[in-house]
Amino acid sequence: MASFSYAIVPTQVAWDVVNFPFYPPQTGGTVSGRMIWGDFNNDGYLDVFFIIGRNSNNNPYQDGHAFLWKNNGDGTFTRVDAGAITPLTQSSAEFIDYDNDGNLDLVVMGKMYSPDDQKRVVRVYKNSGPPCYEFIEDKERSAELIDVATDSNDAMGRTIQAVDFDHDGWTDLIITGFRQTPFPSGNSRLTRIFKNVDGKFQMQEGNVSLGGTNKNFYELSRGSVHTGDINRDGYADIIVVGRRNQPSGGDWAYLYINNRNGTFRQSMDLAFDSSIQRDVDGEIVFADINGDGYDDIVEVINYGGQQRANIYINNGNETFTKFEKNVTGLIGASNQVCITAGDINNDGLLDLYITGAGDLSADGSGRIFYNNGDNKFTPVMLPEAVRAAQGSIGLVDIDRDSNLDYACFGFDNGGPSTGRKRGFGINKLGGEIPVNTPPVAPENFEVTFNGNKYLLTWDMASDNETPQNALRYNVFAENSENGMVYVYAPVDILTGKLKIGGTIVPLIKPNSFEWFLPEGNYTFGVQTVDQADLASKFTTTSNVIQGINLTHKNAVRVFTDNNKTIVIENTLPTDVPYTVLNVSGQIIVKDVCPAGMQQTVQGLTQGVYIVKTTERAVKALIF
Repeated sequence: MASFSYAIVPTQVAWDVVNFPFYPPQTGGTVSGRMIWGDFNNDGYLDVFFIIGRNSNNNPYQDGHAFLWKNNGDGTFTRVDAGAITPLTQSSAEFIDYDNDGNLDLVVMGKMYSPDDQKRVVRVYKNSGPPCYEFIEDKERSAELIDVATDSNDAMGRTIQAVDFDHDGWTDLIITGFRQTPFPSGNSRLTRIFKNVDGKFQMQEGNVSLGGTNKNFYELSRGSVHTGDINRDGYADIIVVGRRNQPSGGDWAYLYINNRNGTFRQSMDLAFDSSIQRDVDGEIVFADINGDGYDDIVEVINYGGQQRANIYINNGNETFTKFEKNVTGLIGASNQVCITAGDINNDGLLDLYITGAGDLSADGSGRIFYNNGDNKFTPVMLPEAVRAAQGSIGLVDIDRDSNLDYACFGFDNGGPSTGRKRGFGINKLGGEIPVNTPPVAPENFEVTFNGNKYLLTWDMASDNETPQNALRYNVFAENSENGMVYVYAPVDILTGKLKIGGTIVPLIKPNSFEWFLPEGNYTFGVQTVDQADLASKFTTTSNVIQGINLTHKNAVRVFTDNNKTIVIENTLPTDVPYTVLNVSGQIIVKDVCPAGMQQTVQGLTQGVYIVKTTERAVKALIF
């Protein structure tokens, strides 16, 4: 008796190609820049923003350019005046609602022309909201960030990511790049979290715990940074690749696991090769390849002149098993790598869309890699009319028909019509491919409050296409007193439509979430999201969840000053006793704050503290 194993051949979709003029073919040099998708005007359709250009602003052919196009919902786009946004070269961008007003704001980084230098800048643009939805620079927020650029025409990966690392209801930023002004130590690279504190950014120090001490992330540039959840605890972990110059040179990749207290620990798992050198200008992303709910890692890099493409399958215990390209069917690249993921053919498996120079650009195209379901992929070229071997790409539901389309801009360096390409392919499915259907909204949604945080729990949901373990979740909380709405990922809480897409969207993996929201009474909601970023409507709490007694709201305020000092502010007409404890319950300070006064608690080591007054208990993080 003999047994045979047959390769799984995934069904391929058909594309309706649209060679849309997102930008004139002579602009932006070739490929440098970034394309991002987000619903900036809250009409339910994802719009597109480009910031492109090479490293020579004295050459009109390579000038920096910024383009914003409104999605009309019928397959066409209307260009919106983006004159307030500074055109940059060697640039990147990210949508973020940093002030929680329900409108997508914008952060851009790159180089601008100055008489003596290509000056590196980071700019924050606030969305004015209705009726105009104009982007206007918020100079105070811009000044809170550090001026950086990718500093390479070959670095195409994601260098800015927005996510709420500490679950306080405000979306933070992590940025990697080459600094305009080196640190006092002489270090010219940057990889830092900028914590969002009530709509203002604070650069973090000492985020990495190692051997009882705290240090910064390794500062890198010319690579990429992504967030995911490798241990399924609901907190965003970080993976970053790039070049460093301190404590020594070379090109490196690091995986940092969120400790859930404002710090991270560095993974030393050798299967991930997190401690070896590798070349830059590649990209490493989190993606749940096998649909088990644990994020795996996809890596396309140039290492020692070898164009590598590796997948690290998550073993579920913070270790990984490595599969190289000769097993997976992926293709390596030399530089200009861009990776995204999504279920294109609605078979419940996460497919990959990858572009890059070198082997990936052979015959003039990046490729869709259809997931076979066995950690192997089938590579398929995209239509020649609209394909880019190098540039920025996205898998995004452009026409809101519940199926993922593709978009690209860049350079096609082979094939019948070599040159700059920009446009998109609308997913027409074809054959027997089913239309993607929305997942089922979560059931048995409960919220409890334990004195310093809200705990949200729900039953795991289901979907016709995406496996149950691979489903993700998103949450919101609306304060019934002041109307403030907090969300984990930007979303319309009435329709359930996500406001961002194209790249791998940070969402919640487990069916629970802890939220350290400001004191107040809230209505909460949770929704399910499938592997094509199609979301259910929200399941909401049937009543307002009461937190701290609002009669004394802000009467005794506890906060941190620059993440170093705990401040107790008493606005009551009477003295208030307070106690500061560490997480082990040990009393650190016990004192009384006089009426109408402030007191500070200094000299604290990094960690989590609980401040108790006669009214409440508040968590404080010291970095």
